[in-house]
Amino acid sequence: MKKLSLLICLFIANILFSQSELVPTKFIKEGSLHEAANLSSATLIQFKKKQKCQVIAYLGDEIYKINFKDNIGYVDSENIDVTEDVMDLYFDYEDKLENEKRRKALEKVHKRQQYIQKVVQKREDAEQAVIDKANAKKQEELELKRKAEEQKQQELAEAARKREEALKAKELEATIAKAKAEEKRKKEIAELELKRKAEEQKQQELAEAARKREEALKAKELEATIAKAKAEEKRKKALAELELKRKAEEQKQQELAEAARKREEALKAKELEATIAKTKAEEKRKKELANLEQKAKDLEASIARAKAEEQRYLELQKELELKKDIELKAIADRQRYIDSQKKLEEKEEAAKSDETTTITNEIAIEEYKTSTSITNESLNGNVNNELRSNCHYLINEYDQFYNVVNIKTEPYKISENLTIELHRQGRSLNVFFNLDSDLGCASYLPGNRSSAKVVLENNQTIIFYHSWGMDCGTFGLKAKLSKSQILKLEQSPIKQIILRGTEVSQDIYNVEYKEFFMDKLKCLEY
Repeated sequence: MKKLSLLICLFIANILFSQSELVPTKFIKEGSLHEAANLSSATLIQFKKKQKCQVIAYLGDEIYKINFKDNIGYVDSENIDVTEDVMDLYFDYEDKLENEKRRKALEKVHKRQQYIQKVVQKREDAEQAVIDKANAKKQEELELKRKAEEQKQQELAEAARKREEALKAKELEATIAKAKAEEKRKKEIAELELKRKAEEQKQQELAEAARKREEALKAKELEATIAKAKAEEKRKKALAELELKRKAEEQKQQELAEAARKREEALKAKELEATIAKTKAEEKRKKELANLEQKAKDLEASIARAKAEEQRYLELQKELELKKDIELKAIADRQRYIDSQKKLEEKEEAAKSDETTTITNEIAIEEYKTSTSITNESLNGNVNNELRSNCHYLINEYDQFYNVVNIKTEPYKISENLTIELHRQGRSLNVFFNLDSDLGCASYLPGNRSSAKVVLENNQTIIFYHSWGMDCGTFGLKAKLSKSQILKLEQSPIKQIILRGTEVSQDIYNVEYKEFFMDKLKCLEY
């Protein structure tokens, strides 16, 4: 109980400390500072783009508490620059909600343990009362038997006294016939003596039997006491084992977290290997296409197969031209990336090592995404039942080495040029937005961070911020997915999606698969 109280105090102190720090940022557009968290409340002061302010706390539903020119008010997240420190307030808020749920669960377990201890103590008291009652009853029976034995001894003594008096009377009456009856008297006395000794022997045997019975009862009572002590020791041992199991479970949870981290690193390495392998396979395919082209030229001399070979050659030529277009597009994307890196050179020093890997990976898998993207036949929510009711996976496996689940769905078509994928690695949940348009780059850098805003038909708004490496070319935003966001997304269909890159934004109103999140978030469960 003391450990639990200490953990709760430390948790609350940590939350208060983290929320009490003022985080500097700036406004990214003109707007109003409101008096209350309800943005329809009165206006305290107007602000302009690039004016500096301080974030006090994140209150949920994309509302931030702001200090601007000594005015404390509230604004929407669209009005401020969402830096890494501001995002920390957002994640602290999410962690606070999770930790509050965990604290309540721990209190419930503690109350349950106290209730079990009370029930066990009550049962032990009842058992002890039954044992005491049985011992009292046995003691009463022994006392009754002892009194019966004493009564019997008194009766035998009285009988012996009366016999002795009768003998004396006979002796007085037989004085005259003493000579004749002397021998007979002695004989009778001898018989009586034998009977008396036999009676005494019998009394001793009865006394010895009573003593042995009393010793047996005491031995049974001792055995009962020993059995109770063993049961108590066994109960304490069981409680100790439960405590050891709990500690082992905590250790296992820590090991699972570490294993998940290693697994994520291994998965990134595996994706890099897959990209390299696909690049080599593409080179091999180019060589095969070259060989096929040579064979087509050799077969042109055959008159009987001239038309078929000519058609095949044309098809190969088209494929080569398509591949050339893809390579030219990749070169253009690379050039745009180089231009954007020159602009962000000072801010991207730490990210240079993984930018090239991200760009190469996205270019390599772009054709596969295009070929495997699911086409929704109907518009305005009229999606076929098979697509809506089933989950379609690119990856769905359980890593026994790291003890984590890896899930990645196929890209689902949301609108004409937008697909969305869902991703899970252990407890980490993510959502990928893939737009077949150029919005600049998908950036994670403070001051110019890319985002995807999902507006639902119930007028709730959920904002996702890019949290992976820099991605330029066709727009690909990868964001974390929290439990609170999942709860909101499951409540209503999609009304509108707004995607913001480093250069331009794009609003998508014509959403074909409005129920995507309501149908497919269940695919991340296991």
